[in-house]
Amino acid sequence: METSKKSHPQALNPSTFKFVYLENTGDIRSSALQKQAKSYAAKRFHARARHEQVKKHQESIRQEARQIPVTSPSGVDQFVNTDFLNTNAFQPPNPTTMLSGAPTDPFASAARPISSFEYFLISHYIQVIIPAGGFYSPSHPSPEAYLHGAITEWIPLAMTDPGMLNGILVPACRSLHSLQGGGHYLEMALRYKVACIVSLNMDLSEQGGKPRDSSIAKAIILAGDEVSIGDLLTGKDHIQAAHQMVASRGGVAMLGTHGFLSGLINMFSSEGETE
Repeated sequence: METSKKSHPQALNPSTFKFVYLENTGDIRSSALQKQAKSYAAKRFHARARHEQVKKHQESIRQEARQIPVTSPSGVDQFVNTDFLNTNAFQPPNPTTMLSGAPTDPFASAARPISSFEYFLISHYIQVIIPAGGFYSPSHPSPEAYLHGAITEWIPLAMTDPGMLNGILVPACRSLHSLQGGGHYLEMALRYKVACIVSLNMDLSEQGGKPRDSSIAKAIILAGDEVSIGDLLTGKDHIQAAHQMVASRGGVAMLGTHGFLSGLINMFSSEGETE
């Protein structure tokens, strides 16, 4: 009689393990798992589709934003590459918000069309250049009075004269260049500066011995820009021109802007020079 040999289970090798998915087992728990898996897959599919749509939308916005219409000083719209504007540091808020203290909105009576790019520059001028107090002097009663005069007198005056408007955009461009780099802002600063100079020369030839406040303001702006770039000699020439225009008006007491312009003149003047 043969003795049957007992078979002993062989040791399991982990490398031989395989996972087998069973379907249609009729098991309630298996059916629930299948529903969960299908639901998860559907959610992933829709999430991926939404993500692709968002990416396409963002890319289309970036493509459109690469070119912004810019009104050149001559009044001809041009397109400039604005990759240099792609920054979270400076979003162009509405400049009229900063002018809520003004009696009226000066942009409603601007002497020429203002492009969205120039609104951005004006906003930077209002929010950064003016508060920095580059033109503040003891001739103004207080820093608060200086800020109030800049918003309610200086900016509205610039809006009524294309040449002065071009002038205030120069320091805005230079400031943004120093903050963000690139040659785009310097190119724009030069363009606006040339337009301001041309406008001032036309004023001097047309107005004769009665220069307007905006003409004197242009000379001050140009003087300040020359000083900022280290050309003190040319800056002095602009200051002397401003003094001569003030003298032809009868002194600083005859200037408008409720004393704001005279405060700027006195900052550049030695005592009694313009009286």
